[in-house]
Amino acid sequence: MGRNIRMRVPIYKTDREKQMMNNRERRKTLLEKAKKTKPKANPTVKTEKEVPTTPQFENLKSQIKQLKQQLASEKAQHQRSERKSQQQIRDLKIANRKLRQEKQVALAEADAKLKENLEKIKLKKTKLYQAKMHLEREQAFLDSVGWNQSDELSTLLAKQSKLAAWWAVNYLKSAEIFTHQRQTCASLKNKDRQLQKENQRLKEELKKEKQKNDRLRHQLHELNASIHATNEELRSRRAEIWLEHLIDYLTPTTLSQYDQLETLNRKLLQTFKVASKQSFSSNLNQQLRFVYGYLQVDDGQFFIYDVNHETKHSLIISEHQQALMNLEDGIAIKAQRNVMTDQYTLVRIYPVINHVRLHEAKLKTPKKVKSQAQTTIADERLSIVDQAKLNWLAAQRILVVGNKRAQAFVDTLKPYVEVKLMDGYEDHPRQIFIAMKAADYVFILIDSVPHAITDYTKTQSDLAPGGRKVQIFRNPQPDAGLARLNYLYATK
Repeated sequence: MGRNIRMRVPIYKTDREKQMMNNRERRKTLLEKAKKTKPKANPTVKTEKEVPTTPQFENLKSQIKQLKQQLASEKAQHQRSERKSQQQIRDLKIANRKLRQEKQVALAEADAKLKENLEKIKLKKTKLYQAKMHLEREQAFLDSVGWNQSDELSTLLAKQSKLAAWWAVNYLKSAEIFTHQRQTCASLKNKDRQLQKENQRLKEELKKEKQKNDRLRHQLHELNASIHATNEELRSRRAEIWLEHLIDYLTPTTLSQYDQLETLNRKLLQTFKVASKQSFSSNLNQQLRFVYGYLQVDDGQFFIYDVNHETKHSLIISEHQQALMNLEDGIAIKAQRNVMTDQYTLVRIYPVINHVRLHEAKLKTPKKVKSQAQTTIADERLSIVDQAKLNWLAAQRILVVGNKRAQAFVDTLKPYVEVKLMDGYEDHPRQIFIAMKAADYVFILIDSVPHAITDYTKTQSDLAPGGRKVQIFRNPQPDAGLARLNYLYATK
């Protein structure tokens, strides 16, 4: 800490100072001589233009100029040296300040270390003193019990060496056991980490499977709900709607799917027999509103005939029914019974019942028997002659959504209703939807329109399938639309 610092102090030479003083005195003397030798100024002539011609004056002038230059250079050099000396003094002051600070820090550290060493020395001294006192107490105890150091020291050392050897052997055994246990523990930890990873992977797979099962369960629930809703909708539909779809669906390509029609006709005949038997039963006659039987024509009068009880009742038939329906003797009919007046009014005829009975008779009889009931009805084009129905049809606006091949379907409707045909693929869907809203009935040829048309009808309450406004046709015959209008008029 006792570093010697040598301060660099600028040394000024005395010879230079003496030379500067001599130059100053010399300059003064030269100026005095110049003043003495200077000619008097003529007031009429300007002194600025006068130039001394003496060589002595020129010599003095040049010497003065040299002296001025030398003085300026010496002055600048003196200023530089003075600034340099001042900077050196400032640097020395800063260095001296840093040295004082470092000295103070070093002294503080030295004092702290010295105090710490003194404390350690005191602590060691205290411990040594305590150890000395302990040894003195033990020595005093051994002396008091008469222990001989020379005799028992060798024995004690031998026992100590045996004890050290036993400890070393047991330490090695313990070290081997500890190493084996540590390796076993590391192996178990590794297996535990692998099992945890496997468990985490299985948990993730189980979570994914649960999510997948939940989605499948939700889809199954939605599917069951949809199936249940569809079943309920199908159960709520009337048989007339089913028959209407069956009629529209019947084509030469789908004829093979109607093989069960004979079974349906047989069941229809059996059910008609049961219904006609119950219609005139004494127990149920007062409760039934509609009765079933066969038409009997006697001298221009009409009767409903009960074949089971061989009884007949007067039947009321309107003029338009007589003009429209083929009222043959023996045809199966449905009549409405007025409970108050016990009068019967014709509702509908069932020619199919007679056809089924005729078919069964043909199957039972090997020979062909010609009768009026066995005559077949020739295919004729459907026409409407009832004035009330014609008036109702004239007020209806029908929209047919199909394609160009539906022109025959539309031509059959044109004599009776105001009909418009729109192509499901060529016309813009928005225009078709607007026309649907404006029409009274919409006939959709389902095999000739895109799915967007039917999807739109499902979203509108007034165009929903199953209602009266939208009627669906599958591969219809040309007069299928007119037959559907007859049905709509009858059920309006």
